Amino acid sequence: EGLQHIGDGAFRGCYYLKQIELPQGVKTIGESAFYDCYSLKQIGLSENLETIGEFVFANCSNLERIELPEGLKSIEHRAFYCTGLQEITIPSTVESLSAGSSIFEIPQVKIADGNQIFSMVDGVIYKNGSELTAFPLSRDGEFTIPPEINTIGDYAFADTSMTELVIPGSVRAVGYGAFHSSSLQKVLIEDGVEKLGEYCFRNCGSLSEVTIPGSVTWIGSMAFADCDNLESVTISGNCQVQLRAFEPFTEIRYYD
Repeated sequence: EGLQHIGDGAFRGCYYLKQIELPQGVKTIGESAFYDCYSLKQIGLSENLETIGEFVFANCSNLERIELPEGLKSIEHRAFYCTGLQEITIPSTVESLSAGSSIFEIPQVKIADGNQIFSMVDGVIYKNGSELTAFPLSRDGEFTIPPEINTIGDYAFADTSMTELVIPGSVRAVGYGAFHSSSLQKVLIEDGVEKLGEYCFRNCGSLSEVTIPGSVTWIGSMAFADCDNLESVTISGNCQVQLRAFEPFTEIRYYD
């Protein structure tokens, strides 16, 4: 009962582990703690659990049900990547959801009543009404980000199927890996956006047209890396472009 932390990779690769009950004192589960536990079908979580780390249950393909306790505060990136989960409810106490779009690898995602930070509108998860946190993986076509949004969260649109997007000028910052490996073909970034985070459009292989306004003053490293169809962009001469933000073949032009 004195155990409070399950260490990083603690049960990783325990292929024959089918069931486990965590002690009630456990507050955090470290990164990849149950990674590749293919046979895991049932786990009882501590009622005092506060943090589920990155990739904790990744590749637990037989894990079909999990009950997240009230009191949980943080769910990190791809915590439930490639599980067998069919539904999940984000507790009312969760304050940090770093999973981005990967949370929608689970077919049915719900936000518990009483959560004052996260909300779901038309299948999209928002934080505090001003950050777009997670977009459904399977939704395709076009999407316009609501004008009240000022931040696109880390990995919010990663691996999504959408092809065209308008980022309004109300958005100030695009987060780390926000559109990584998405199906985007065309992006219009309106005047007012200031920061494009690291890896934000990396590996968008179909992206051939992107409008970057003069208001963008910082483009993070690898932001457009592996965008093999992006031939040219125009940016402000005052924009700080970090290491390998663009591929060598992408022509960079500057506004007059």
